[in-house]
Amino acid sequence: YPRPTRQDLAVTPRRMNYSQERIAYKHYGKYVAHMIKALCKEDNPTNEQLFHRYYAATLARHLLDRYPEIGADSLLAPFYQADSLAHVQQKWLGELAKRQGSDGGWAWTEGFDSDRYTTLLIIKGIGELEAMGCLSVATNDKLQTMAQKGIAYLDNTYYNLYEQMSRKPKSLDSYALHYLYTRCLFPEYAFADGTQAAYEHYKSLLLKEKATKGTLMQKALKMLTLLRMGQTDKAGKIAKVVTEASLTSDEMGTYWRDNRYGYGWDTHPIATQSLLIEAFTQLKQPDNIVGRMQQWLLKQKQTTHWGSSIATAQAVYALVGTSASIGRPTECGNTIVKVAGEQLSDKTAGLVQKTWCSDAIAPSLATVALEQQGSTPVWGSMTWQYYEEADKVKASGTGLTLTTTYNKVKQGSQGEELERIDANTVLTKGDRIRIRSEFTTDRTMDYVTLHLHRPAALEPISTHSGYTFHRTIPHYRSVENTRTVCYFYRLNKGRYAIEHDLWVSQSGSYLCAPSTIECMYAPAFTATAEGTTIKVRE
Repeated sequence: YPRPTRQDLAVTPRRMNYSQERIAYKHYGKYVAHMIKALCKEDNPTNEQLFHRYYAATLARHLLDRYPEIGADSLLAPFYQADSLAHVQQKWLGELAKRQGSDGGWAWTEGFDSDRYTTLLIIKGIGELEAMGCLSVATNDKLQTMAQKGIAYLDNTYYNLYEQMSRKPKSLDSYALHYLYTRCLFPEYAFADGTQAAYEHYKSLLLKEKATKGTLMQKALKMLTLLRMGQTDKAGKIAKVVTEASLTSDEMGTYWRDNRYGYGWDTHPIATQSLLIEAFTQLKQPDNIVGRMQQWLLKQKQTTHWGSSIATAQAVYALVGTSASIGRPTECGNTIVKVAGEQLSDKTAGLVQKTWCSDAIAPSLATVALEQQGSTPVWGSMTWQYYEEADKVKASGTGLTLTTTYNKVKQGSQGEELERIDANTVLTKGDRIRIRSEFTTDRTMDYVTLHLHRPAALEPISTHSGYTFHRTIPHYRSVENTRTVCYFYRLNKGRYAIEHDLWVSQSGSYLCAPSTIECMYAPAFTATAEGTTIKVRE
């Protein structure tokens, strides 16, 4: 998949077309998408050239039905068209202003009271867009009014919370840090009478806290806030602590073992990594360090989704809003693929197919060379397709492994007993067979499908399709004519096993097609089990 950042930017049109019109943050997301669109065109015309060129190739191939991934690219090209850009930006800005309450805050959705978290997200986002150079609050009257009212709401809200506390807080929570950082984005706006007391108290706590204290997201917010306050040395100490706890690999980049999902908004891995990227960028860390952090962010997009619209907006900001080369390519280079010295294609992205006749197949075809003529990283996969007898297929996998075993269920003195079925086992009609599928994944993957093919001699005991928690693994099981398909919303790194039972209904010798497992939107991650044969006597 050449140019992984295209996969990241592919989410921006969806932000523009989000259907939940009643939720205030969704309107902000649409506004952000259009502002980033303008930035990508003006600051980095390479993106527009890239998308337009690939869009033309996409239309020529007419493969939307067969290859759904092309749909994202078809959506991106019109996203970069320049007509009515200013009009559309003003439209969504107006929708956002319409939903701002009389107290200056935004409610999560219509009918609710103003919410400090939603207001923080929107005001912080406006400040970050200004820092990116997407807009200027001072020259836009509507934006300026919105920002003034929103900041006044936050000042009053946090001051009232501070005054209501019988004991003043002695440490900072994520809400207070979020407020401190957001407030530092707008130093030119004065505090209303008396409301500065809460800000000053939180600020004093921030300056006193140890560099080792807090979660990863809290450390990122501390670094960003301290940099805005001019406390570069203290921010650098936190960065050193954070860096020492990081892990780095050639494939995954730089990441943190403790950066995992929790129960709160401040324990989201994508949002946390995005804030860390922003902090390290502002600390003037070397581009290769920031690039490796961005690499991890992109690798998550390869096999999982980013989890929420909020995390998506922050991730796009972390990639597009930094100067590291992985986020902003400076050249529109091609990716050249050569097999046995023969160039397959120099296309920018997409699926490439090549067929060799039997007399042309030679060991040299196993030599593949890749050349990237640009400044950005690429990823991809190469798949061999060939014909083979089902029982001679060998197990294989990339990122996933899969083994399938056939067992005969017998009743023993202590209940059910399993007898492993091999090439010498002879079954009879009416025997009960239990198929056990064991699979592993070396990373977290979303939207995984497991195809369990069955021989013609076997019939499922239960033909019911539906959602199940078999062996505590939640998945949807669909029983079809020749196979059973299991759909997994998410598989964390680890080992899993599921079983299903069948009856022997026909006599004869039957091939068992190999089962397969695949990450649907990253088909490079797949595995195939071995094929086998079963025999049933009359």
